[in-house]
Amino acid sequence: MKRFFLISFLITIAFMGFSQKNVVQLPMDSSYMPSGSFFMYFLPQTAFKVTITVEKNEQLKGYYSDFADKMLGISNVFSENKTTYLISKADIQSFIIPDSNLQFLVEMSKKQIKSDFYLQILNNSIRPVESKPYVYQQPTQMSEFFKNYSDQKLLEKEESYVETRIIDGVLTQVPVSKTKTITKSLEQQAQEAADFITKIRKDRYNVITANHEVTFSKEALQFMIDELNQLEKNYLELFIGTTVKQTFTFEFIVIPQNDKDLDIPVFTFNEKQGLKTIGQLPQEDIYFIKLNPQFNLSLYNQQRELWKSNKNYKKQNGYQYRASIPAEIELFHQDRSIHQFGVYPVFQFSKIFILPKHTDCFKISNYAIIF
Repeated sequence: MKRFFLISFLITIAFMGFSQKNVVQLPMDSSYMPSGSFFMYFLPQTAFKVTITVEKNEQLKGYYSDFADKMLGISNVFSENKTTYLISKADIQSFIIPDSNLQFLVEMSKKQIKSDFYLQILNNSIRPVESKPYVYQQPTQMSEFFKNYSDQKLLEKEESYVETRIIDGVLTQVPVSKTKTITKSLEQQAQEAADFITKIRKDRYNVITANHEVTFSKEALQFMIDELNQLEKNYLELFIGTTVKQTFTFEFIVIPQNDKDLDIPVFTFNEKQGLKTIGQLPQEDIYFIKLNPQFNLSLYNQQRELWKSNKNYKKQNGYQYRASIPAEIELFHQDRSIHQFGVYPVFQFSKIFILPKHTDCFKISNYAIIF
């Protein structure tokens, strides 16, 4: 029996020699001075990068929209210039970052120093994750035809009349022809554009159905049809109007503080003014990130309080760590879910666990960011 206790004692001493000597949370008071070699670690916390893609749609009234129904039988046209915004995409990406409020200093034993323990755990510790760059989408430009369209506003009109002249002493009526330049009305310009659309359609029909003197290849016929289709589209936009789309991307960093911080305002948005930062639009336009932990530690916390109330309770002073708790994350607006991102691990939702001193088998590098 004595031999057994002796072996147990030697093993305990050996492990104590290899294990950490002290773990102290920072900041310490001025009376505490660490002895020997030590390293520092941070508990991790989860941050989120929220990427919101907003589509801006500018509806531009056609130059001849007032005549679309009368001349082409088209009633579904843009009657006024109008700009609207739409959230077309929402993404989220999680990160691990150091929690500056939870820093700990670990005093190492002689055997830890000799075995390069610090270098081993430094290479294996949690590393903060870098953000992936977001690819911005290019705006859709207004068609050059619509942008630069300009009809000939002047019309030459030939007038014929009779002038009375005296020729060789004889009173004579002479026919006269005179070209007069007048300004075309908007309706006349619209009628010319409508007539050209009719001509395009006839030309396309002839390309498809007529017997041609020269046999065209399938590719050549398709090219001519595509060109006529595009030409018709360009002229139809003069009546219907056109849409210019632009895509804007906004990024926000969200860091929950603790398990009570579950509704985090991120930005404001409405269809008329687009996306703005908090405070630039009314309260009802705020969009939130809502976090819903998938389980809680309430029973464990109750038990821990019971342990603390026991007179035999001994406070631990070994490694301190916390594990992540899964949480469902959604984008909310006015108590309505806009987008569900999924379930992500969040370190801040966990309580801090404290291990006994000299817990050598615990791999702190799996739970901390070590410096």
